[in-house]
Amino acid sequence: MVLLGEKGGVVWSTGALGRAINLVRWSPNGDLLAALLDRRLVVLDSSGRIVLDSGLLPDGALSVAWAPGGDVVYVSGFFGVRAYATEPIEVGVPGQVILPEGRGTIELSLKNPLPRDAEAVVTAWLDGAKFWTGAYELPARGIVEIPLDLNTTPGRHELRLRCSALGSESFARVVIESITNLSLAAWASSVPGGPVNLTVALTNPNPLEIPVRVEVLEEDGELVEWIEVNLSPGVLYESWEIHLGPGTHDLTVRVVGPADIELAEERVSVAVVGPTVPLKISTPSRFELGSWSLSATVENPYELTLNLTLEVFIDGNRAVSENLSVPPGGEASASVTLSQGTHWVYARVLAQGHILAEGELRVNVLPQWFLALPLALTLALAAALYRRIRS
Repeated sequence: MVLLGEKGGVVWSTGALGRAINLVRWSPNGDLLAALLDRRLVVLDSSGRIVLDSGLLPDGALSVAWAPGGDVVYVSGFFGVRAYATEPIEVGVPGQVILPEGRGTIELSLKNPLPRDAEAVVTAWLDGAKFWTGAYELPARGIVEIPLDLNTTPGRHELRLRCSALGSESFARVVIESITNLSLAAWASSVPGGPVNLTVALTNPNPLEIPVRVEVLEEDGELVEWIEVNLSPGVLYESWEIHLGPGTHDLTVRVVGPADIELAEERVSVAVVGPTVPLKISTPSRFELGSWSLSATVENPYELTLNLTLEVFIDGNRAVSENLSVPPGGEASASVTLSQGTHWVYARVLAQGHILAEGELRVNVLPQWFLALPLALTLALAAALYRRIRS
């Protein structure tokens, strides 16, 4: 077939199509040309490239006609009428699939580029053997997602797909690696007032490198942190810091491979404390008489039990050191008695050796007789005045 321009020049030439061309029809938009052979329909674009080949029709074709939108071409003959879409359905498949123990679900998609609904039939072959067929209604210019369950033997496999819709066919292929399960271990620790230190050990017993994403999720499914690594055969250790609020966190660490297929999962719990807790030291008046009992009280504002150490120092010497278990929302105290004199008092609360709270004050404790001194002076003065009056 040869296409000539306005001045008779050759625009393009297809060469022989195998049979004489009985009829040609331009699409309504003038961008496609339908050529009808005896038992075959060929559609070419404006550059002469074949975009549709009906293959061998069951009987002689007599006429061809275009739909108004130019997206479908119709062929009629002794066999009746057949419709062919000028754009095939797009079959979307993952670029790579890795299945633990050969079992899992992959997501396929069918995209309809046509401005009309279409019925599509999808057929799948695994390693050359047909194992699944499904029919789907595709909305105009819409996408349909298809979950496909697989159960394969260990090793590499090939999945081929064919989609047929309105006389057109499209194909897709994906390689599937069936692997031995990965091994995952996770540890988490926290320093009061600091971040959570998370370490994972990931073992790949397979003889191939696997691209994975390691995700850390809260109990409600919120994604906290993630990293991407290429997991070579052997053991990989990864550590990183995660900033979490106070409280007990039940975390899920999971490893996701290509096509978002989960390869391993582990759960770990960590308690986060701090950065501070409330600490109260009983405040004296400016002066205390005799001896004075001082108390230091620590409160727990968190929703977990705190194991704390409360220490009180008097004039630089540790007078009290108590290990306390404080329930959520509770408080605990320690007391010390001060002798006469001026004292410097310092108290602190520790968790795992880290200071969560501290406070200090200075107090004067006076002897008991100091209270009687003004009375004695008053009595002595009164006696002296009395004697003077008598004399």
